[in-house]
Amino acid sequence: FGFIRARTERHGPVFRSNILGHPTAFISGPEVCEQWLDENKIQRAGSFPAPVQQLFAGPGILPLLDGAEHRQRKELLGAQLLGVDGDLGTIEPGKLADLVVVGGDPYAFDTLAERIEGVWVGGRRAAV
Repeated sequence: FGFIRARTERHGPVFRSNILGHPTAFISGPEVCEQWLDENKIQRAGSFPAPVQQLFAGPGILPLLDGAEHRQRKELLGAQLLGVDGDLGTIEPGKLADLVVVGGDPYAFDTLAERIEGVWVGGRRAAV
């Protein structure tokens, strides 16, 4: 996608173009992509035109999902890429998992330790 690099240099990290004849906004670079991944700032669902979704096998692709569905798909995809999805990647009977349950936002790391509500190791609840 060489045109993305050229247009980013000319217009900055966010610019408009067309894909398959449909107006499309492009983002490029780690700072802007970080914003795209923050579900509190961007709603990804419905953000790709239908023809682009068709190119990527439909609306259920990872970049178009939000919230818990996005995180679950990302975890499963990681397990599939590593070839361990028979044991890992989802929380369900028969899979291996150690869990830490926290109240509130699990990504608010500065207060995470004080919000731990439970820990399970090897399927058994552990003392906290």
